[in-house]
Amino acid sequence: EVSLARAQAFHAQMHRRRTTRHFATDPVPREWIESAIRTAGTAPSGAHQQPSTFAAISDPSLKAAIREA
Repeated sequence: EVSLARAQAFHAQMHRRRTTRHFATDPVPREWIESAIRTAGTAPSGAHQQPSTFAAISDPSLKAAIREA
């Protein structure tokens, strides 16, 4: 019963979440980005294969090309 109640509460919380498309134009310090990538790299993965690849792109023209692709 406790597990079911927790699962239902989690579903209710996730159902209320929303996304935003309003982003600040302030630059993000490179150290913050590197820390976020290091943290993401510690996420569990099947057979500890670490299948994810992360890239921090700062060149506006390259960002535009990636969005277009």
